[in-house]
Amino acid sequence: MTEQEARAEKGAVRAGKKIPELAAVLAWLMPGLGHYYLGQRSKAVILFCAILLAFVLGVILADFEAVSIPEHKYAFFAQMGSGGPTLLTLFITGGEIGEKGRAIDPLNSIGLLYTMVAGLLNYVVACDAYERAARGRHESA
Repeated sequence: MTEQEARAEKGAVRAGKKIPELAAVLAWLMPGLGHYYLGQRSKAVILFCAILLAFVLGVILADFEAVSIPEHKYAFFAQMGSGGPTLLTLFITGGEIGEKGRAIDPLNSIGLLYTMVAGLLNYVVACDAYERAARGRHESA
């Protein structure tokens, strides 16, 4: 057995008694938290840093106007994939966008895109956490 196979087996054993639904909800609430719950600490830190960096960078590039339900209805569904960070940003900014008549800054669109990609990526991460917990549960049974 190779070292990589041994690590994969060890990760599956650690995830053996975990609840898949809880892993997915934790992963949605905070990027990487589902994998942390499953015992995959290194992966959790990497996912947390990557997704949160993309989200925060997007919010900053968009001058804190990326997360808004009335202005970006469809983008908001993608952003909600980030869970906690999106809700926190919405709470802090109140979902307010600046003046309606002002010129559109290209960085605003890039920032909006970054927040959407972070959210969509976190949906995938939540599904991965669910799958890993479910697979671990079936293998240990």
